Amino acid sequence: MTPDEVTKIMGPRDSFTTVERNGDQYTLFQYTNRWCNPNQDASRCDMRVLFKNQKVIGADVADIRRPQNADGGLGAAILGAQLLKRSQSPY
Repeated sequence: MTPDEVTKIMGPRDSFTTVERNGDQYTLFQYTNRWCNPNQDASRCDMRVLFKNQKVIGADVADIRRPQNADGGLGAAILGAQLLKRSQSPY
């Protein structure tokens, strides 16, 4: 999955950084305070997507913030798994 394909699914990123190591380009997209799963509860979380040479090699969720009395919590993990699955990355 390319950065453009991730942006099409996730919307505009909140920040990013790019570095080069050993001839490879690594880019990290960060999404801050996003709905983890709007169909399930009002939880918000931060998400990160890592690219190597313009292909997804990893995604994760951090800082899940649940409102009081909220149910659920798996929405962010499901989203991360979907991004990894769609990336078709060998990693």
